[in-house]
Amino acid sequence: MEVSKVSLPADFGIENLDCPVHGNIEITLRGEEKMRANSMILSLHSSVFQNMFFNHGRTAVDLVDFDTDIARQFLGGLYNGKVDIEQKNFREFHKLASIFKIGWLKIRCQLAFFKIIKANLAKYGDGAEEKEISDEIMKETKWILDEAIYGKVVLKDPKLFDVSVQVFSIRVGDGRKSRFIRYYLSGFSRLLTEQLDICIKISGENVKVLLEILKDSMMNRTGMGLGKNTTYLLEHIDLVKCRELEPDLYKDVFNSIVQMKNSLVSKTTELKKQVDGAV
Repeated sequence: MEVSKVSLPADFGIENLDCPVHGNIEITLRGEEKMRANSMILSLHSSVFQNMFFNHGRTAVDLVDFDTDIARQFLGGLYNGKVDIEQKNFREFHKLASIFKIGWLKIRCQLAFFKIIKANLAKYGDGAEEKEISDEIMKETKWILDEAIYGKVVLKDPKLFDVSVQVFSIRVGDGRKSRFIRYYLSGFSRLLTEQLDICIKISGENVKVLLEILKDSMMNRTGMGLGKNTTYLLEHIDLVKCRELEPDLYKDVFNSIVQMKNSLVSKTTELKKQVDGAV
């Protein structure tokens, strides 16, 4: 069924949400809480809703995966166009906009995200000013990058990821960028490969910090092999650029690899002797 073309968001009257007269769709929220909404209003915003109601005859929608207050705000926004997106509720709104393919809400999420980035960048100061960066500022930057990765990997939308890489690689000076990357990549062995990817892209020409992290990770894994993330970083950073810009560190890293290999060979040989002796 084709629905009329209406400029969205629009004010359909918040008083009409949860109305028993024309609320022909039952919405289930967490805690078995119920609301009612109109199929035509929901479908005007979302081709997903349209398909559910008019092609599959659904008369109910389940929103139990979302915070109840945010689900209520989301439904209210479909009726009056008003949503208050901030850092604490960003992921829920972004997920709702993506799952139900609501274009105007997705744009609102992007604008809110860009506003958070702008405020965070201002705390880093001017590019020429090497001011100290607090853990609180870096924690906020980590949130930005984690949401960008979530959008790309889970919601299949790379826009926030691409913008975050572009902005932080250009606008943050090398010294502060290095401090943040060290902060972000702490707990190296437990990180997702997407977290490594975004730091590789943000670091740009500043390969020193990545080589230092590689060197530290190998020192912590003596006799244990390279490890998944160490291998991944070695495979995805520009080693030619590393050799040109940081020859001493580059040499240290590859000397460590050789030492680890020799240590593993020695351990394997010793273990074989023990096994042979026990037979």
